Amino acid sequence: MKELSFGGGAVNEAVMHISNAHVPFGGLGTSGIGSYHGKAGFNCFTHYKSIMDKPTWLELPIKYAPYSKTKLAWLRRLLKRQ
Repeated sequence: MKELSFGGGAVNEAVMHISNAHVPFGGLGTSGIGSYHGKAGFNCFTHYKSIMDKPTWLELPIKYAPYSKTKLAWLRRLLKRQ
């Protein structure tokens, strides 16, 4: 067992390994089906996303087109400072 790479296994048992929700079940690489059960299953099928929820009560018109020469000048000044 120390030399083989595998996703999960059991010695002298076949059913109990898959029935334990605390032990991830699945294979390794293309021969497996992933890691299922409990937290491992949740992590396997979860895609993390970033979401920004910003109030719109203070929207600066400088952010939006049309961009006049004055707006572009202000944007250049603001972006140079960062």
